[in-house]
Amino acid sequence: MILRGSKMYILEQLREIDHSYYPMVVKVPNPEDPSLTTRKGLFIKRSYSESSTHVWKADDKSKASTIRKVVQDTKRFYHHSSLRRIGVEPTFFGISYIPEMNEKGEIRTYFIGGELTYMISTRPVGEDLEMQQVFELTPLRLLS
Repeated sequence: MILRGSKMYILEQLREIDHSYYPMVVKVPNPEDPSLTTRKGLFIKRSYSESSTHVWKADDKSKASTIRKVVQDTKRFYHHSSLRRIGVEPTFFGISYIPEMNEKGEIRTYFIGGELTYMISTRPVGEDLEMQQVFELTPLRLLS
């Protein structure tokens, strides 16, 4: 499996590390399902995506045409055997809002050949992302 972009694997790992804090992730077979608009606080995301490109609030009814386009683009770009053969199969999933993502941001790690090459910290600022290179981290086992 190619892990870059495969958010489901990473989310499962985070939940295993701290299931008391990290919200449950649910697969969303049909992101165009109108019943999703009644789910307050639920965000729909797509794996194999970056920079919040394929993220929306489930209860935002104004996003219907955007959602339709995302689903169509996903089918057009990803639904063929050459990508499935190497394990690239985008998935839509739902997750509760995590305030820390907006407040503190996230750390993105980049690996080449299994080796960590660099890390950046990203935090939303309005419609943009503020980015800074990260030089050191506290290991998870040392956090309380």
